[in-house]
Amino acid sequence: MYLILIFFILCSGAAMLSSIFNKRIEETLAVWILVMIIILYIAGLLGKLKMGVFIIILLGVVSVIFSCYNLYLDGEKFIENVWTPGFVVFMIFFVLAWWTQRGRMLTSWDEFSHWGTVVKNMYIFDALGNHTGSTVTFRGYPPATALFEYLWVRLSGSFSEGNLYRAMNILYFSLTLPIFSNIRWKNFSKIVIRFVFILILPLAFFQDFYSNLMVDAILGVMLSNVLFTYYVNELSTFKLINISLTLFVLTLTKSSGFGLAIIAIMIMTIDLLVKQKDNLSTYLKLRNRKICLVLCPIFFTLISKYSWSIYLKITKTGEAWETSGVNVQNIKDLFNGNAPHYRMITIKNFCNAFTETFLTDYTFKLSFMGWIVILLTISIMLITFICNEEEKGRYRLGLSAIFIGAVIYATSLLILYVFTYTEYEATNLASYSRYTGTYILGALIFLVVTTCLKEEKKLSCSTVLLLFLLITIKVTPVINNIILAPSSVKSTIARRTPYVPILKIKGTINPKTDKVYIISVGSHGYDYWVNRYNITPIKTNLKLDSWSLGNPYYKGDIWTKDISTKDWGQELKNDYTYVYIYKTNEGFKKTYGEIFEGGEESVKNDTLYYVNKSNEKIVLEKIR
Repeated sequence: MYLILIFFILCSGAAMLSSIFNKRIEETLAVWILVMIIILYIAGLLGKLKMGVFIIILLGVVSVIFSCYNLYLDGEKFIENVWTPGFVVFMIFFVLAWWTQRGRMLTSWDEFSHWGTVVKNMYIFDALGNHTGSTVTFRGYPPATALFEYLWVRLSGSFSEGNLYRAMNILYFSLTLPIFSNIRWKNFSKIVIRFVFILILPLAFFQDFYSNLMVDAILGVMLSNVLFTYYVNELSTFKLINISLTLFVLTLTKSSGFGLAIIAIMIMTIDLLVKQKDNLSTYLKLRNRKICLVLCPIFFTLISKYSWSIYLKITKTGEAWETSGVNVQNIKDLFNGNAPHYRMITIKNFCNAFTETFLTDYTFKLSFMGWIVILLTISIMLITFICNEEEKGRYRLGLSAIFIGAVIYATSLLILYVFTYTEYEATNLASYSRYTGTYILGALIFLVVTTCLKEEKKLSCSTVLLLFLLITIKVTPVINNIILAPSSVKSTIARRTPYVPILKIKGTINPKTDKVYIISVGSHGYDYWVNRYNITPIKTNLKLDSWSLGNPYYKGDIWTKDISTKDWGQELKNDYTYVYIYKTNEGFKKTYGEIFEGGEESVKNDTLYYVNKSNEKIVLEKIR
């Protein structure tokens, strides 16, 4: 029943905007979703997150009434804008999102370390992730996608992990739905081709796109939405509102979103000042429009960026990324030989990765530079075969600006690796493929959508492009996540089953007063993050590197913290009331057994211990 409620809220709001701006619903759906995210964001800043949900429900009711009124006034026009091939495709997507995510559970490390945990805390406290009772570790991360996921679980009445994926799927579908904005019912072949495009495009760089909550891919999708909205449509108030809202949410999705928003603004500004001066002048003269409307994309981006920064300062929450290391002196040290050696290694590894690290490894092995060549080829096809003579110069300039943006983005990524990451993360280029895939995906979707929307009668270019992508992109996740969805979901349940036992301790522990120290010896951290997520909102280890204690248990064990029994005991005495051992071994027993009541023999897997502080020397007493 709640899915019907969500569907009607989505569709009624989009239909209302469709009537107001005289646009097809595939162009207004994403705008409505962005509006809902911003409403929740403002409510969250005010500490009234649940009120934001009520406002959205109220607006949903208003939009139903408004849509019915417009249907009564001009039913033919209303149906023309709403009952479109794009809307039918969206309904198919909605059903697919329901079907493929039934019972799905979180399984990715990053989902437990942040992207799923933050939504769980928002649901528990009806507040943003930096609530005082929250177990969120990265409290400074912007909350845009989490807010939309929160809306789904709040409207459902329970915290179902499958709804987190449904929310992300629908957000993606809405942002790419404008690809159907110029299709009529008779264009069946175009509908099929564009439907397939939407299904497979994210899989080029993010094979787990439909079953992962991380936002790197959606950042690229939002970037593409800004660019094709700008280039394909005439300058209008709706276009400026659409772009402004998307840039607001892009900036609020992840810290790197602000950089992508600035690059998008740069690309659009170059076009406006060089190729669109006459259109801009005509637009401003029409009905005495003000220049401030044209500047809205900049204003919205800055408001998004600094409203979140100010909120973090007011709530004394640390920024998501520490960038103090990016300073003139550190940059100078790179050139005078005084920089730490690992930074030079990082630069070398980063440059090598451009040609040696494959972002796509299927029929063709394509690195970052390989994909740049592919994008250049598609760009040449777009300019040569699709653009008319008047547009060729504009698109040459625009596409050149997009490739310059790729250089800027890659350079900024290198700076972050060199100056803000730990030595281990920097030299190993942690998440390199994921980060670089963001921009390349955005450029690819822009080129595909623009090709489809500008190609008129013939389908030669889009057909050739689709065939190429089908042999370039590994599309088996579409089969796994749709046709074989029940099996895929069962595998996630099986992955989580070993971590169910910790749930039994929730009845013993008071989240408001107790803290639990979780031990998983010799683990790289996955055990810890899953168990921590499972018992949220109970607070656990205050330090991120503290789940495995003792000397390294195997070669390359960088996860184990070497701490004496005395120091660990003091730490427990100061900050914790319980210890939960998920996994132990003989090395841990011998090193720390003396602190347990009953000695080494009492140290067992899946066991909860009470930290008895009544004596000078603490004792860990077995509870269950």
